[in-house]
Order: sequence, then C-alpha cells, then structure tokens
Amino acid sequence: MRILSLSLSAAVLAGMGFAGAGAQTRGEAAAVQPPALRLDQRFADPGLGFAVAYPDAWIAAREGPFLVVFSGREGTEAYRATVSIENVRPPGAETPTAATAAVLADFKVRLVRAVPGIRTEAETPIFRGAGDKRVEGSQFLVNYSHGGEMFRKWVVIMRRTEGRVVHIWSYTAPRDRFDLFRPVAEAMLESWTIGDGG
Repeated sequence: MRILSLSLSAAVLAGMGFAGAGAQTRGEAAAVQPPALRLDQRFADPGLGFAVAYPDAWIAAREGPFLVVFSGREGTEAYRATVSIENVRPPGAETPTAATAAVLADFKVRLVRAVPGIRTEAETPIFRGAGDKRVEGSQFLVNYSHGGEMFRKWVVIMRRTEGRVVHIWSYTAPRDRFDLFRPVAEAMLESWTIGDGG
C-alpha cells in the first residue's frame, strides 16, 4: 500500500523530515544507492496556482480537488516516497498571515488526532522569493509509527504573496528510506513556483 502524504482533508498515514534534519541512523538503507536526480516532468495547473518539476520515473495523481500527490511508480523503491501539495483556504482568515497561522494550527491538531503518539520537532521558518515577493512560511518534521513501521514527514506551510490560499507541501517516506529520496524532495521543493491571488 502506498503511504499518502498528510493533508488537512486526508488521514495521516506517513512520516517526515527536512533538509539537514533527517540524519540517517547507522545501517539504515546502507546498501541502497541514491536515485538519479533528474526532474524531467512538470506539473502545472493555473487553477491550483502552482507548478512543480518531478522525476520522469514518478507519477502525479490528483487525490482531491485541491490535492496532488507525486510518488514513484508501483513496484519501484520510490513507490512509498511521496511529495504532496494541497491548497487550503481557511474560513474567516482576513489576511495571508492569519490564513497561514490558522492552517498551521489546524494541521497540527489534525496530526495529533490522526496519529496518536506522533512527535513534531524542529519547527523553523522557511523563506521563498526575494524583495517584495519574499514570503515567510513554516517547516517542521513529524515522526511516527504506523503498522509497526517508522515514518518521517517534512512539512512546509507556505502562503502566497497575496490572497488567503495557503499551500501545504510535504515529503513522506518510511524512515529507513527517508534520506534516500530526500534529495528528490528537496529538488522538487526548489522547483516549486507559487502564483499570486486567491
């Protein structure tokens, strides 16, 4: 079964980590070579307001009206590594900053409800863009057990420069494969472009 990335509208059944924070334990995935890093495909949807590049060997699937999940193809080692991006527009938020705060708070509550014993750690700000287009978001890691297996998840919550739509980007993988596919996730995050408005 593929582990889908966590979203506000979906059950949490995955794991996490972000650049520099997912140090691999000795012996984990030691015999596995890192995948070749080429992002040959591009997902772009003007209605969702974002575009992102992803590996040719991966697939993109619409898991809901505002949720896209990228993963390796079935039968490959990357099948249970996922990157997801979801658009959320919280009701009652009057500003982009208020919308981001509301989504972050609600996301954490849903994490705890969905996965008892989940641990959130290493929350830090993250910045995208420059000058008057520079936007601050939040990123953090989640670690948890599901079905007797440990998972890690790197979550980035980022608003647009205008409007009240907030994007939830996440990378999820079994803990022993998290660092193996993290370079792919980092490259996808770097390629991700967000539109204004909403």
